[in-house]
Amino acid sequence: MKRTLVFLFLTAVLALRAEERFAFDQSDAKANDFVFSLI
Repeated sequence: MKRTLVFLFLTAVLALRAEERFAFDQSDAKANDFVFSLI
């Protein structure tokens, strides 16, 4: 169960980072702050 949660968490983080890269021209700093606030 714990392994599944970790996998889902990592998947979500990777998805957020990919989204952040996609929206790089937009508020890059804001996206970074959002990602770091989750960790």
